[in-house]
Amino acid sequence: MVQESAVDLKAVTEVILADLGATLQILRLAGREFGASGGCPRRIQDCIASLGFELCVEAVAMGTWPVDKRHPRAHACWTHSRQIAEYCHLLAGQLEEMNTEDAYLVGLFHELGALPGILGWQHAQNDSLDEATAGYILAKQWLLPDVIADSMLEVSSFRPARWTGIVLAAHELAKTGVAANAIPVTRS
Repeated sequence: MVQESAVDLKAVTEVILADLGATLQILRLAGREFGASGGCPRRIQDCIASLGFELCVEAVAMGTWPVDKRHPRAHACWTHSRQIAEYCHLLAGQLEEMNTEDAYLVGLFHELGALPGILGWQHAQNDSLDEATAGYILAKQWLLPDVIADSMLEVSSFRPARWTGIVLAAHELAKTGVAANAIPVTRS
């Protein structure tokens, strides 16, 4: 895709959203570029369009993390996060007034607070924090979309709410082993 003269935004978006690390790098880049002003794009395709394809490719390339089979914890986290994101996306499509793209991001980042431990970062966060609180702090520090921080806040405050419910339902579907593409999606 990088070598092509024209960029297929949809295809690039799908590749990025299929990878937790790539998605995180693009959203962090957008956060740094736009700051907390409220004008920061929250959809990956909007980030690419606003920041430019080349800058996004550079950000993804600079922030690669070991997630292959030689690094089982990171590989398992990436695989699990993608699966939960797909289920959250499908479940949100069945609910009124639920943004499926936001639901995907919530599912993809539902274990954000575990990343420092999984990636072996030393002293990245206070070790006494629970993962949801650590995830909330990271989401705020990295200026990730508010929906990610909000979902972490729901979990850390033990307030069952819409994101927590969707993530829990996605985990239940993942336990059953039902393929995400086998779930019928009906929109209200």
